[in-house]
Amino acid sequence: MRFPLIILVVLAGFFPQETPLEAAELAAMPKLATSQSAILQPASKIPQPDLSAIGEDIQDWQARLELARLLSYVKRYDESLEQYRKVIKEKPALKEAYIEMASVLSWTGRTDEALALLRKISQQGLKKNERLALADIFIDGKDYPAAEALLLEELQFSPEDDRTRLKLAEILSWTKRYDDSLKEYTILLRNRPDDVQIRRKYAFVLIWSGKREQAVQELRKSLKE
Repeated sequence: MRFPLIILVVLAGFFPQETPLEAAELAAMPKLATSQSAILQPASKIPQPDLSAIGEDIQDWQARLELARLLSYVKRYDESLEQYRKVIKEKPALKEAYIEMASVLSWTGRTDEALALLRKISQQGLKKNERLALADIFIDGKDYPAAEALLLEELQFSPEDDRTRLKLAEILSWTKRYDDSLKEYTILLRNRPDDVQIRRKYAFVLIWSGKREQAVQELRKSLKE
């Protein structure tokens, strides 16, 4: 693999000039492990059923929506999708059903179907969890401009949301907008100076943008010497 050689050369400081890496070199770099980061691996949370209307009957579509969710959690995806279809047929204006169904389609590799489903709903007035779920689906479908718009919108509401900012920083780096990506990583490191994985991701973007001496410093900071 070429990756270990690249890192060794970076740490040794032997690059003769500050030029961006070629596309082939970028492709050779694997994704970083995320076990040392406090924000890269969000804890999975199962949405709780809405029982706010105490004393009222739970409607069929509400029970079916919870069934669709539960089936997706236990990875019975085809059954889950069938229940989501029935919910949407009964409640065609229920955005969360569309978004959740699209998420299941995306998890099973049917990203084109997920994107087609999302085109049927308006993105106005989305809740936080809906906006972020939608962004993830667009990322899976490599529609980075659409994902970026949603992440920027979310950061306007929650500028302290480091997980959302990290996704934005990564998208900007994937589209080679390195300076913009580095700005977001700078904010993240200001908030989380001890996060090893964020610092290493920051260093990689420095490498890709040709700022190798800075990358040397950041990689050294991320290692126990």
